[in-house]
Amino acid sequence: DEAEWREIRRHSELGYEILKGIDFLSGAAEIVWAHHERYDGKGYPRGLAGEEIPLGARVFGVVDAYDAMTSRRPYRQSMSREHAAIEIARNSGTQFDPQVVEAFLMMIRRSPEGVFENETGYGPATRQSREAAPHPVGTKSS
Repeated sequence: DEAEWREIRRHSELGYEILKGIDFLSGAAEIVWAHHERYDGKGYPRGLAGEEIPLGARVFGVVDAYDAMTSRRPYRQSMSREHAAIEIARNSGTQFDPQVVEAFLMMIRRSPEGVFENETGYGPATRQSREAAPHPVGTKSS
């Protein structure tokens, strides 16, 4: 329901309020407050866009989304790492900062459980050698 959704959306503001009062964590407060902002300005709580969103929050937003997609929830099964990486790449430039997405996908490429785009589609990195690995999802150069 709408009241429950409003309460869920308040978690970034509540986290901000808690962290800003703790000296050694106050620097993280802004990141927590802004991690649900979207690169296109359609996020919350303040509707920040692009470079208005602190870099740490842009990074945390991608990582948080990937974690949410690949984690089982009471209301749905977890998404495969491959599918989650495709979703992250698909939302580059709208929900997520394209540079952050590119860096994140490069980190996945370095992981033994990474995701790659090849001629036949997407697949886990463990199916191919590192030397033969094609471009990571969303960063194919042509």
